Amino acid sequence: MTKAFSYVWCLALCFVGCSGQKSFKEMADEMAGNETPTVQIEAMDEASIILDCRSREEYAVSHIPNAIWVGEKLDSLPFMAKSAKVVVYCSVGYRSGKFGEKLQEVGYTDVKNLWGGIFRWTNLKLPLVDHLNEPTNRIHPYNDRWGKWLEYGEKAYR
Repeated sequence: MTKAFSYVWCLALCFVGCSGQKSFKEMADEMAGNETPTVQIEAMDEASIILDCRSREEYAVSHIPNAIWVGEKLDSLPFMAKSAKVVVYCSVGYRSGKFGEKLQEVGYTDVKNLWGGIFRWTNLKLPLVDHLNEPTNRIHPYNDRWGKWLEYGEKAYR
């Protein structure tokens, strides 16, 4: 009886644990739940200025081609008109959403948060470049907890 109860208990725990996992879409929707409107990769305007809100180390490993590193501080911004089309991104959309809010607070009028961030970009096998602007498939996963969302690319912490 005890073995049977233990077996059923283990199955129940496994079921609860497995069913509680989120999909990438659910996680990205949750991370993007802030005041910055999102944009899907497929709908990005080629004229947009792309700002990378991750750490300098993450950016150095790889970034979206032509993206400008700004980190999370407004004093890192390049000169751009307040009406410029701006797309901000980070790993999955949380930090960039918060940065987008800051941009809107100081008067930028066309700011979008890249839904799913560089993780979705990477999972779609879109091009990445490193600190030398050379093509790479390496991606900084922020940490192990977040790295689970990467389905493609070589995880690199440095």
